[in-house]
Amino acid sequence: MELTKPFYIALDTSDFDELKLIVNELKPMGCGFKIGMQAFYSIGEKSLEYLKEHDLPVFLDLKLHDIPNTVSQGVYNLVRRFQPKLINIHSTGGFEMMRMTAKSIKSLDVDTKLIGVTVLTSLDQTDTKQTWQSSSHIEDHVMNLAHLSKEAGLDGIVCSCHESQRVKQELPHFITITPGIRLNSQSNDQKRVVTPKQARENLADYLVIGRGITAQGDKQKALELYWENYCE
Repeated sequence: MELTKPFYIALDTSDFDELKLIVNELKPMGCGFKIGMQAFYSIGEKSLEYLKEHDLPVFLDLKLHDIPNTVSQGVYNLVRRFQPKLINIHSTGGFEMMRMTAKSIKSLDVDTKLIGVTVLTSLDQTDTKQTWQSSSHIEDHVMNLAHLSKEAGLDGIVCSCHESQRVKQELPHFITITPGIRLNSQSNDQKRVVTPKQARENLADYLVIGRGITAQGDKQKALELYWENYCE
């Protein structure tokens, strides 16, 4: 199935029955689904197999980060078995890790896009300064990682909406995936949040949306509200 809405719904659950209920309710809506650490480490491979059986677009969001050989072989085997539309690694793992991983995917006859995670949307300027002891603005830090990811052969990055427009200006055909999407000011554990409309205006290619949809009683209605905001 092809996406008709540029949304990946985060299946952040440890319960396989709950995962299936969410997927079955939302699969007619033209969106994709994101399998992250919580679902993968608790439910395991059957979460991916279930989505593959239903021919649904998958973003495998494991944010791998290790030495080059370990990450490249790990991603190779995940892609070979499950053929997700998107899979990600941490850009801070370095150029060689990214280059080897991109090369491993290209050796397979698949259409999986390799995405680099730049700066998590749960971090702000204070956090990045504390973590990297850098005076660089967070946007400049993201852009440095974006250019490094592109040079290493990746297809795009995960970044906040605040950087996505600049990414498109400097790297026009590079995919941008934006988490931290909210309809209101409730940020939960995110810090750099935006509305779907703001993400579209800032040229994000895909939006990752979680609890704003999956925690609602009527998930289809919740998704439609996000779509209406996106289209404003």
